Amino acid sequence: MDIHEIIRLKRAGRSNAEIGRLLGHRRKTVRRYVKWAGEQGFLEGEAPSVEQVHARLEETGPAAEPKPPGQLSSLAEHADEIEKMREADMEMAAIKQRLEENTRSRSAMRRCVV
Repeated sequence: MDIHEIIRLKRAGRSNAEIGRLLGHRRKTVRRYVKWAGEQGFLEGEAPSVEQVHARLEETGPAAEPKPPGQLSSLAEHADEIEKMREADMEMAAIKQRLEENTRSRSAMRRCVV
């Protein structure tokens, strides 16, 4: 990603959405880097060089937002049991039947066994 180009376009008065469209980035990503550039003083005064931007980015660049954890399957607690049954060459129908006896979520069971 060329942060210097984001800064150049923002200094030219472009909106975050417009910058995102022009450069092929999400508006939220552009917003995060514009906010960072503002905090570094790169949006006012003399335009920074590419080297200045990249050096400062390495020191203080915005971290990627952590993604929320995915939904845990109701069969997660049975994962070891399912693996053992598969290793023992148990038929899928038999695994399915055993899981139906031990779990309430048929859709989760189908995703795991089928």
